[in-house]
Amino acid sequence: MGLDFNKLKKGVQKSAENLRQSVTDTTEKLPEIIKDHKVPGSFKDFAQKGQNAFTALKSKGEEAIAQQREKRALQKEAVSEALEIQNEQEIVLSIKDSLRLIYCLIIADGIVSDKEKHKFCEFGQELDPEFSSYQAQLIDEGNHLFDTFSEDEDDYYDNIHNHVSEIIHKTSAPIESGIRGKILVWDLLTVAYSEGEYSSNEKRLLRFIAKCLGVDYAILLEMEHTVRTLLAIEAEENWLKNTDRSYAVVEERVNELTERKNTIMLGIRTLMVD
Repeated sequence: MGLDFNKLKKGVQKSAENLRQSVTDTTEKLPEIIKDHKVPGSFKDFAQKGQNAFTALKSKGEEAIAQQREKRALQKEAVSEALEIQNEQEIVLSIKDSLRLIYCLIIADGIVSDKEKHKFCEFGQELDPEFSSYQAQLIDEGNHLFDTFSEDEDDYYDNIHNHVSEIIHKTSAPIESGIRGKILVWDLLTVAYSEGEYSSNEKRLLRFIAKCLGVDYAILLEMEHTVRTLLAIEAEENWLKNTDRSYAVVEERVNELTERKNTIMLGIRTLMVD
């Protein structure tokens, strides 16, 4: 229990007053010869010493409190810095768990197209030579969630959201054997836009994943913009290939688009390795 400095001060002052009054009363009763005898110092000095002792004690107490406050402030600052560093670090997931997230994104809108399935298998084969050994397992796991789709879209999304959260937070893989957050988010975006659409549930889930993986929101927005730009370039390239314009004009424009696309991809690669 801490000292009550106000109570202590009042107690010292009261004791000093009582002592002073007691001495005065006693002095009045003494013979004159004793009254005239000079006593070293005074009771006033004694009371002052008591007050000085209290002041010194109070000063030390206040200094100790100030030190404790400073210590707590430093501890709080250290914890905050540690949390900031932790939040800035990207989570690295295993290839298998990364593919789980990709399939969860595919089923997020309640529709699984043949094109999305094909894209998923392409990712699996590119990322892991052993993908075929657990491909069916991942699809069955995802389809189990997909089968819960009902008229209550929120419940369906919540089931996928919770499953994704468990995948991300249960474990992380060594950097050399896993996929970094930014790279995985880019892969997820290419899947989400594979049919040219980016549904509200896909966007909602992907932004949740990006946050969990430690990918800054501004970076996610930049990636989304980049994917849309690349899709627009691809659409223009396809249009040019089917136009009746002269070969020279088409070739020049296609080369310009190709150069622009390469520049954009270089920027994205730089962004993902930062």
